[in-house]
Amino acid sequence: MRRIAASLIVSLLLLACPTSAFATWTRLSSEHFVFIGDVPERDLKHVAGRLELFRDAIARIFPGRALSSPVPTVVIVFRDERSFAPFRPYFGNRPLPVAGFATSSIDTNYIAVNAAQEPHASAIIFHEYAHLFFGQAFGTVPLWLNEGLAEFFATFEPRQGGASAVVGLAGEDNLRVLKSASRLFTLRELAAIDHESPVYNDGERRDLFYAQSWALVHYLLLGGQETADRLPQLLAQIVDGVSGAEAVTRVLGDDTTALALSVSRHASRKALPAMRLTFEQNIAARPTSPGEVLADPDAASYLGDALAHIGRIDAARAYLTAAVDRVDTTPRAIASLGLLEMREGRVDAGGPLLERALRLLPTLPAAQRWYARALLQMADRAGVDGPAFRARARLALAPALELEPAYAPSIAALARAELDAAGGASTAAVFLEILVERTPERDDYRLMLGEALVAQGDYKGASAQLGPLLARASNPGTRTAARVLLARMAVAHAATRDP
Repeated sequence: MRRIAASLIVSLLLLACPTSAFATWTRLSSEHFVFIGDVPERDLKHVAGRLELFRDAIARIFPGRALSSPVPTVVIVFRDERSFAPFRPYFGNRPLPVAGFATSSIDTNYIAVNAAQEPHASAIIFHEYAHLFFGQAFGTVPLWLNEGLAEFFATFEPRQGGASAVVGLAGEDNLRVLKSASRLFTLRELAAIDHESPVYNDGERRDLFYAQSWALVHYLLLGGQETADRLPQLLAQIVDGVSGAEAVTRVLGDDTTALALSVSRHASRKALPAMRLTFEQNIAARPTSPGEVLADPDAASYLGDALAHIGRIDAARAYLTAAVDRVDTTPRAIASLGLLEMREGRVDAGGPLLERALRLLPTLPAAQRWYARALLQMADRAGVDGPAFRARARLALAPALELEPAYAPSIAALARAELDAAGGASTAAVFLEILVERTPERDDYRLMLGEALVAQGDYKGASAQLGPLLARASNPGTRTAARVLLARMAVAHAATRDP
């Protein structure tokens, strides 16, 4: 998450009531993104052009990596601090002093930015989109590498009206932090920091973590011939399922003192090198859809969903409930509230909300998907009526797949329905193999594929999917589920070999 020094919030009352009653929210789409904002339409189009250009630049630097997200990426542009403050991420009970954030889920990616933080706002968007790209292209990478790469690409600077660009320029804030630090992290300390570490969520030490991570990535990318292949090797190891710490040791070696000295010398150079790119066409000038003014409940459906995505569940529930209470025939806000309840495991609350949203607007794919999930969970509790609920779930997914035939969450929901049905494991495996190939970072899809392969008795294939999850899955629940499946597979496999 990009850290930008921000002024203290003037009034905590503002945070208690996240509403923009007098704002006009506009939505438009570019080729690869959806944008909403309470800023003028021309500002949204400017952001859209720069982000499309940045996306193309990353594609050039990392050729062959998946760029097309399996879910929509929604960019929310807040006009100022007052607009952004109610939707700010929290650490514990306090708001984080950031001017933007990125978050992803099985349904939607969100990038949010406070536009009043220019000239930092563009850098924040580039930083946050870099997080989404590297997660999608390489899976779970060590935090220092994730943040270091995002800091490196945050310096992206279009030139000549979008005909060229530079990336990797000296990060003045990071250089200043490095020069003023009384003590740097050792590389082992740097590698041990994760999202829950106090360092990552606390002021000056977080700034130092970002600065050192940036310096190490800059050295690996632009430190000269001797480092030219280090970063690709490191990322390749991680994609192959090697843990972050082991991958660092294999590629960068055990002599962290010498490496730290080389990084320090590189960052101290008077003129740091940068990458220069030229574009055959002016991507920044690509057309966007016409802007459309969003009704308040439709804007609330995005904003409340974004709140839920950053873990502010109570605030999101209160915000969406208020929107639904104001206009009780607003299908998108009702669906967002239903999705929240479903993600929280409250099927009895979420299912009826989704059904209500679909009665008002049957063409809501996300509501169709999650309503199908609700039916599947109801099937697990329905005893002899379970098959009927599963059949209803398949019917609910049909319109979602017609509307978005390549949309990964719809395919995954259908795979889940098949996997839960008698004799459906082979069909589910076909769907899931496609998903794992398209989205290698999605551990949940890989886990489901392992489950389907175990059900078919393909123990070799299941081991290939589940084994790496034990080493690299970031979610402890995923690691536990993989361990349980492997144990079940071992028992079943042993039984087939007994005389």
